[in-house]
Amino acid sequence: MKKLVFLSFFLAQLGISNAQSFLERGVTAFHQENYKDAVTWFNWAIKADSLDANRYLNRGHAKRALNNYQGALKDFSKAVELDSANGDAHFLVGLCAFYLNDFNLSIEANSKAIEYGSAYGSQTFMNRSQAYVRAGKDKKALEDLASVIALNDQNLMNAHFERGQLYMRMNNKKSALADYKTVVELNPKNIQLTWDVGRVSYEIEEYADALAYYSRAMEQIDNPEAQLYMIRGETFEKLKHYEAAIEDYSRVIEMQPNFADAHYSRGQAKARAGKNEEACVDWIKASELGHQEAKGVIVYNCK
Repeated sequence: MKKLVFLSFFLAQLGISNAQSFLERGVTAFHQENYKDAVTWFNWAIKADSLDANRYLNRGHAKRALNNYQGALKDFSKAVELDSANGDAHFLVGLCAFYLNDFNLSIEANSKAIEYGSAYGSQTFMNRSQAYVRAGKDKKALEDLASVIALNDQNLMNAHFERGQLYMRMNNKKSALADYKTVVELNPKNIQLTWDVGRVSYEIEEYADALAYYSRAMEQIDNPEAQLYMIRGETFEKLKHYEAAIEDYSRVIEMQPNFADAHYSRGQAKARAGKNEEACVDWIKASELGHQEAKGVIVYNCK
């Protein structure tokens, strides 16, 4: 009888040892990016102990690395079933649900992740905000992005950018601009966004800001294209800085001598600066290049 008890104990211990070995091999394979092998080892680990939520989480990660989001979702959901207070498991359910376009499930799972204090922190709010947007709940998304900004962590810049994008989609350009400006201050080397801040500023007639951001962007470009000088020239004109506008239009003409719009615009800036004769030279050139408005301006302003 004693031998039978001892044998049962030995086999039980052997099973525990194998279960741990399977898990460790799976983790090693995962870190080596051998995700198919990792899934195989995690399968064995789960067979050895099917009540351990972490084993399903590990296999879910491996499946997600293989872009098997449906399989990963099943594993993460099983982990939640076994450990309902596991905030990280809820977060991962929400992540996979989002990729599978189940936005309501993603919202629900991320809410649980927030409730149970997921180690993913502000990313839970970021992910839920994206799910809210896809579900057509923009105001809820704004609330989540505000929560991320209040946390002031590594997602701060992304939250401002995402909120700016959302405000733009809602046609609230002033609020979008405030967020974009924050992103530029946090990442001044983002040339495209710096330029976009200038563009949005121009659209809402904040021309001084538009000029400042256009110039900041152009300073970071080795050889700005003619169109960039053209746009900045128009901004100078809005601010009645006619000589600066003429200088930018002249740069455009140096790069593209047959650009009719540049000749016409330089003519306009010269006229506003009181240089009517010089303006006529530009308008005549623009007309020769096919600019229709220039022809009418010449009739009334040039002898």
